[in-house]
Amino acid sequence: MPAAETIGATQVRGPFHYPAFRRAFVGRTVSAAGSWMQTVAAGWVVYDLTGSAAAVGVLTFLSRGPGMVLSIYGGVLADRYDRRRLVMILYAVQAVPAALLAGLAWEEVSRVTEVFAATLLIGAAGALATPGMQQLVTATVPPELAKPATGLMSVSYNTARLVGPAVGGGLVVAIGPGPCFALNALSYFAVVLMVATLPAATGGAHRGRARFRAALSEVRGAPLLRGLLLGAVLFSLLVAPVQELAPAIARRHGDGAHLLGFMLSGLAAGGLIGNAARAELDRRGVPDVAVMRWSMLTCAAALAVLAAGSSYAVVIAAMVVCGAAWEVLFVVTLTGVQLADRRLSPLLTGLYFTGTLGGLTLGALLVGAVFDVAGVDVGLTICAVATAGAGVWTSRPPGSG
Repeated sequence: MPAAETIGATQVRGPFHYPAFRRAFVGRTVSAAGSWMQTVAAGWVVYDLTGSAAAVGVLTFLSRGPGMVLSIYGGVLADRYDRRRLVMILYAVQAVPAALLAGLAWEEVSRVTEVFAATLLIGAAGALATPGMQQLVTATVPPELAKPATGLMSVSYNTARLVGPAVGGGLVVAIGPGPCFALNALSYFAVVLMVATLPAATGGAHRGRARFRAALSEVRGAPLLRGLLLGAVLFSLLVAPVQELAPAIARRHGDGAHLLGFMLSGLAAGGLIGNAARAELDRRGVPDVAVMRWSMLTCAAALAVLAAGSSYAVVIAAMVVCGAAWEVLFVVTLTGVQLADRRLSPLLTGLYFTGTLGGLTLGALLVGAVFDVAGVDVGLTICAVATAGAGVWTSRPPGSG
């Protein structure tokens, strides 16, 4: 995205013009890369110890599950307290179990409970921090740049997702999972340092405190907002588990951590492509409802190909397509929710992450169980059919029966 573009006689600068946003971008990239290294290492350790896709689903439950309860409370905290201090404390808290897990890994992790406990602690602190971090990022740019800023932060996330899994998979194969956990711990402190340099104004709470009931009333009374939230939740339930259960899909092809890393990097590469596609759709004024529908239908097709694919190239290509559609849907739904009501933005953001993390958690458990009982191919096919149906249903015109 260009640093600035001209509209009439007025020059509109892009998010990268603002130093605070640039620092936030770098900090989030480093942290996300560390988290993805840990995702690869933890998923591989759990699957290696248990041989069960359902166990990897449990790992996802412990990582994402706290978001089902705590994300909305994180929105409340972001609405009431200084977000800079809040985020710094919660990211420092996440570094502790990651460092402990790194120490355990050097001694050879022998019990999944060790990985599960550390993952739960990181997940809980992360769920509380996410709404505040999202609001901090938005506060680094003028209000009219909120949407492109969110898109660029998604580029940051996907860049990390492109690099992190590939590096993590290589480290696991070469010297074990310990370095992945250690680097993740260090990455949390990188965010703490970044946030400490942000202007004090970015952390200021609103003058008035919004209530959770007001956020729910806003959702009930706005069909488009309700549709965006529902679409995001169903997508998280049916498609997002592919990312969490990638170890089982990789093992289906008889390969190890290398294929797993490339599959997750394929999702990230697709995300980078998807961000460019989303910007083009934005310029053309394509309605959010139509964007959501085609994103879900595209993901359904990618899941069907993933179920039938027999070669590494086909599997990775399907992940790239899925990642592109995923990126488009994520940015459109998140920014739509954030911009629906500025006064309620922290609470609506928390509600968004509560729904999507809840969908991902439940989906990983259910889809992982289907993988174990019926096989990976059958599970992916079921997800493909359900995603196509959800895309058609959730993208009906607002207010239709």
